[in-house]
Amino acid sequence: MRILLVNKYNYLRSGTERYLFNLERLLQTQGHTVATFSMRHPQNRPAVYQRHFVSHVDFRDLAPWGRLSAALRVLWFPQAARRIAQVLDDFQPDIVHLFNIYHQLSPAILPPITKRGIPIIHTLNDYKLVCPNYLLYTQDGPCTRCRNGNYFQAVRHRCLHGSLAWSLLAAVEMTLHKAWRIYERYVATFITPSAFVKKTIGDFGVPADQLLHIPYPLLPQDFSFSEVSGEYLAYVGRLSHEKGLPTLIRAMRQFPQARLLVVGEGPMRPVLEQMAQEGGMTNVHFAGYLSGEDLEHTLARVRFTVLPSQWYEVFGQSILESFAAGKPVIASRIGGIPELIEEGQDGLLFNPGDEDELAACLRRLWNDPEETRRMGRHGRRKVLSQYTPENHYRQLYPLYKRLVNR
Repeated sequence: MRILLVNKYNYLRSGTERYLFNLERLLQTQGHTVATFSMRHPQNRPAVYQRHFVSHVDFRDLAPWGRLSAALRVLWFPQAARRIAQVLDDFQPDIVHLFNIYHQLSPAILPPITKRGIPIIHTLNDYKLVCPNYLLYTQDGPCTRCRNGNYFQAVRHRCLHGSLAWSLLAAVEMTLHKAWRIYERYVATFITPSAFVKKTIGDFGVPADQLLHIPYPLLPQDFSFSEVSGEYLAYVGRLSHEKGLPTLIRAMRQFPQARLLVVGEGPMRPVLEQMAQEGGMTNVHFAGYLSGEDLEHTLARVRFTVLPSQWYEVFGQSILESFAAGKPVIASRIGGIPELIEEGQDGLLFNPGDEDELAACLRRLWNDPEETRRMGRHGRRKVLSQYTPENHYRQLYPLYKRLVNR
């Protein structure tokens, strides 16, 4: 089968790209021919059709005269339609699999695909199908204010980058695209990584027969199993407000015996460093962004990891990565997270934002190395039995086949 994967980024930027690249490897090992379509960027991986990729844009760094064209691009980007048409005619895919196409590519790419009789599936790596800011989250916490289709709530709460102008644009975009039902009309099936996302998207009005739950897989060979009782506990991920990191820093104040390694970059880093400095917290260290072997070696040396999210996590790929390394996870009881963690078996759960409950969880695992190792072994077994590439393929390929043959 010939499969075209479409995502606005073709370099490792987030969990979306991590899944995309893992899926590409998986499909190729199963004998399929895979190509990609994306946006140009200096960090992009080499791609056969990169000459057809759309022009690069950074919406946060635009000259005043470029803002109007950028706004029009968000609504409908004709260049993307023309460029993907060239790829479709050259590559002639049997199916097109979409990931994050919003804003930089736009839904303008959908009609050229359908015009050629090619089925489309779309993996929902976030909530952008129903939420102007992707997250179902505003500064005061999880948010479902737009459930009734009143997307101008985004303007009221300045949901996009805290900007009135960008929030207004996002509200207009969502209002128009929903009025046209542009995604629902062109996409045959939306894949959700968690049952929570499937229910939530359905509650916002997307037809149930268009939604299919298929969890992300993990390639366990990318992570070394280790039962070493390391010197740190770790957070691994983006340093942004919705990840609940201030709760973790405050919990660490209550438990100075433990040492925290913060792995990642993001807009919250200066705030978190200031919190640690003002609290005299010499037990909190910032490692910056790590990937590949550096991340693998770091995970092998920690005792356990923590995911203190305050938003409706779509899945939590970092949880599976921690399990693959033999490390249990302490995480918030929110979104898709509880679907991955069996409390007391491979991790612990706490209520989002509850620093006291989190501190109690930290003490429990830090002070009981044997329980920590037992949980780590359970997590590793779970990854090897449930979240394998083979299991993922057995769920995904029948969908491809059914849509291509219908």
